[in-house]
Amino acid sequence: MTATMPGVSSTLHDTFSALEISSQVHTHRVAIVARTGADPSATYAHDYDPKKYTSLADVGTVHGTDSELYEAFYHAQYSGCDDIWLCPIPNEVEIDRTTELETAYESLFTIRPSIIVPYGRGAKISIDSAGTVTRTVPTFGDSPGVTDGAYADSTYDYLDGLADICAEITESERLCIGILGIEALSDITATGLAAEFGESGTLYDAIPDVSALTTPSNGKYVAVVAAEVETAGMAPWAWRNGSTTTYYRSNGALNYAGLISRLALPDAPTNKIVTGISNIAYRLSRAQTLLCVTNKLVTFNVLNGIVRVDDAMT
Repeated sequence: MTATMPGVSSTLHDTFSALEISSQVHTHRVAIVARTGADPSATYAHDYDPKKYTSLADVGTVHGTDSELYEAFYHAQYSGCDDIWLCPIPNEVEIDRTTELETAYESLFTIRPSIIVPYGRGAKISIDSAGTVTRTVPTFGDSPGVTDGAYADSTYDYLDGLADICAEITESERLCIGILGIEALSDITATGLAAEFGESGTLYDAIPDVSALTTPSNGKYVAVVAAEVETAGMAPWAWRNGSTTTYYRSNGALNYAGLISRLALPDAPTNKIVTGISNIAYRLSRAQTLLCVTNKLVTFNVLNGIVRVDDAMT
């Protein structure tokens, strides 16, 4: 008799014959909800209909390289996600994002995802020919007339909806968790971070508290990531040739999803290595990190150049 372990194969030998036993490796299906481009393909656009993608080029062809979906797929793929499904919400200013998400979530039952990430853009970065970096926080995109925003907001609408859909899928289909990134901080200087995350400071308004959910028990199905990171290769090299380039940093949700998608149940994410991150915009002190942990926020730390998860739910 032999035991099987995740990711481990064993071979039984009986004189002239051998039997190989391999344990099943669980594949975590990642569903990303984000806006399509301004001019999506009329043939292949599929608003609110989740479909699997394996190529960044295909995402660009269907949804445009200017779309949130294109950026989201990039972050997910480079962070280790494999089974990636994109659920597009239309690039329209007449519909608020909360309503779009509710419609999209309903369609996710058909694909039984184990991880759901509503994508939100982080800080906007511009690099000129001299290498000077300019950072701006995009206008919040949760209301009609605004298309360039980031999750989450202080009304808990985003967190509530995500927690509810994950609870429903878990109870009816399979274990499902949601991952939400916070809105980019307005000030990431030492003074600004102390004001937001310091011992005497107040947590930033955009950081939701899972205990404040309409249904607090559903909070166990969601993780809120507090970070601002650059996924490897996201910053183009055009500025080195005398051109200005602009791109978005990630709010860390999909980078964290990449880690979770590779973990065997019920491995804990705490202290696990997060791959695909080339830079972290700000680093919290231990006291600030403990404040995040106390409020059930996922944060990253760097030790000897390696990015790890500070603390997270199992």
